[in-house]
Amino acid sequence: SSEGAVEEVWGWEAYDDLLLDFVRRLKAFQTDGIVPGGTLCLPYVRSDEIILFISPDGGGMVEGPTALGQKSAELDQLIRGYLAERADVSARFRSFVGSSRIMKDPKHRIERLLYRGVQDARDQVTRKTVRAEIRGGQLLQDVISRQDIRPVFQPVFDLATGNMIGMEALSRGPRGSEFESGESLFSLADRTDLLLPLERVCRQRALEAAAQANPKRQIFLNLSPA
Repeated sequence: SSEGAVEEVWGWEAYDDLLLDFVRRLKAFQTDGIVPGGTLCLPYVRSDEIILFISPDGGGMVEGPTALGQKSAELDQLIRGYLAERADVSARFRSFVGSSRIMKDPKHRIERLLYRGVQDARDQVTRKTVRAEIRGGQLLQDVISRQDIRPVFQPVFDLATGNMIGMEALSRGPRGSEFESGESLFSLADRTDLLLPLERVCRQRALEAAAQANPKRQIFLNLSPA
């Protein structure tokens, strides 16, 4: 599961390249035996979902619901490691793994069983996404309440003269947290309706820091339209 803003920010070609690179990495994991062998597919022509079907006679059989959950957790960690390497998009790309066990039953059409299995896995992903958003929103609300925002500044130059004419104020979350990246910070705030209170704190902290550093500098502040 991913956030649509990836495509909005970088464009469809960059997003498709990301998905293709992701599938290639999964196939490499299969070749190395890290991920069970099976069939990878997309449920739709344009899709954020990638489905892996593991056949009992195709190697890498996972026995029982406990083992299935463990394999799902391992795959989840692999994906997070992959995203950590892709710092260019990891702030806006979120991934969750769901799984289900599809048992053949002669009383039911195989297509119905497959659809049901895919939907069960999709429902798991939805629940994980919601829980992650709730947890992230609670943590971000705590950051805002404590005003634990670090202002940083980058110089703004006059290209004609080469002179520094001011500083652009940027904001970062607590060091070592999932909000240290400004991209992650504002992306979550936008999704959890905390953008306005976050921006208020960011403006206040930026102006306080700028006043202490050099009050004669021009300070440029980024504001959302809201």
